[in-house]
Amino acid sequence: MNVSLEWAIRQAEEEKGTTIVYQDKQLVYEPALLGLAGMYFAHTKSGLSQKQSVGRLVYPRGEEALDWSEGEVTINKKELALKPVQDALFADLPQSLSDARRFKSLEKEFVNHLYHNVSLTLLHNPKLKLYSTPDETPKEFQRRCRVEASKKRDAEVEKLQKKYDKKLDRLEDRKRREERELAQDQVEYEARKREELLSAGESVLEFLTGRRSRRAISIASRKRRLTQQAKADVEESLEAIEELEAQIQELQKELEEEITEVTERWAEAIDVVKKVKVRAKKADISVEAFGLAWVPHWQVTYEDEGVTRQLSLPAYRGD
Repeated sequence: MNVSLEWAIRQAEEEKGTTIVYQDKQLVYEPALLGLAGMYFAHTKSGLSQKQSVGRLVYPRGEEALDWSEGEVTINKKELALKPVQDALFADLPQSLSDARRFKSLEKEFVNHLYHNVSLTLLHNPKLKLYSTPDETPKEFQRRCRVEASKKRDAEVEKLQKKYDKKLDRLEDRKRREERELAQDQVEYEARKREELLSAGESVLEFLTGRRSRRAISIASRKRRLTQQAKADVEESLEAIEELEAQIQELQKELEEEITEVTERWAEAIDVVKKVKVRAKKADISVEAFGLAWVPHWQVTYEDEGVTRQLSLPAYRGD
């Protein structure tokens, strides 16, 4: 896209940090080599399938080989002008670009450069099996990784919860049964204590009246044993309930520890990111335009600290 002299001077002033007051100006077309190509990138694992336009505008430097890593431009073929601006001048054509037969080999150099040096970089999280998209920023990709890690964490925690819920439900059922048995044992124990107390009272009365017999002694002894057995049943139920409560607490602790481990593991997975370079096959590089391009520049004459200087400013924008 062509730009005005004022815009070109303003850009130069920003770069140099000084004011440029020109005395003379002239639009001059300088020779360069322009290459425009379309590159098709495909990556099976990420599902990437994208075509990208690339361009290089390279100026010859005597007999030196062309440096295709320089002059990256974004130019649409339709934007190229077919006629020069009126009153513009043309610079001399260098010897390196005057041989039309050499352009074929230069075009091959251009394609080889693109094949070996131009690629798309994707971010890959192997833990989450995610790839970024070409237009996705690292921050956006990290946000997507965080969402995916949260989903996987929740799914794993839910699975753990179900696993432990089954175990906890079984323990709770056993505890409820033991509590029912405890209630029955306590009722039995209280009844046995009352019977023993009543039997003891009868034995004392018989002793005082002189009618104590072996049968009474035997009954009292049996009542005592039954009371002790009932008390033992109560203590056994209490111990069983205490043991079950300890097992329940231990399972809950194990669940919390496993949830913590799962949470930390998926949190760490968010930052496990690698860069994957995707290159286009040579057959997937199509040259859309290649050849000599006359590039407009503003030749400006200005005075700098008493010295007359000349400056060449690009009269186009290639971004």
